[in-house]
Amino acid sequence: MVLLPIINLYSRSYNGIGNAFASLVYIALPFALLNFLAFPRYYNGVYNGWTTAALFIILWSSDVGAYCFGTMFGQGDHGHKLFPSISPKKSWEGIIGGAVTAGIAAAILGVTGVLHFSILGDVTFTFLIFAAGVYGDLVESQLKRNFGVKDAGTIMPGHGGMLDRFDSALLAFPVAVIFNLILWG
Repeated sequence: MVLLPIINLYSRSYNGIGNAFASLVYIALPFALLNFLAFPRYYNGVYNGWTTAALFIILWSSDVGAYCFGTMFGQGDHGHKLFPSISPKKSWEGIIGGAVTAGIAAAILGVTGVLHFSILGDVTFTFLIFAAGVYGDLVESQLKRNFGVKDAGTIMPGHGGMLDRFDSALLAFPVAVIFNLILWG
């Protein structure tokens, strides 16, 4: 589920029916998987929203860091474009800035006890969530490009729509669930 949209990023072909079906799975399945994070087995099925909150804090802080670093250092002739055919404004400088801010956010979450893994677990969780978020953003950009739309909606003017607010999370949710299942069983 997580790898198919990422593989599609590197494909030069366009499959409209496949993309239409994939978009339903791409949105519905990740949100359904949130139950595994909100009601984890290591809490005996009792609600615990800390992992979900940590996931969003890491994703949104990395988005802010990527935007700030990318606009300051990654634009113009001196910037190093990440995936210009899909998202021309995203840069490697932004990715580095996003990784730094995700790491800072995770360190704060670890110190405060919100992230409840070991230090290695916190680092691994953060890296996986950050990487999945970057790919989630790129997959959503490709979907918009394939369907010829600039924004995924108009409910949030200037923000690209609701899908743009959650594009990073759509691949991060399954990755976080898999990480938790592997770690906690």
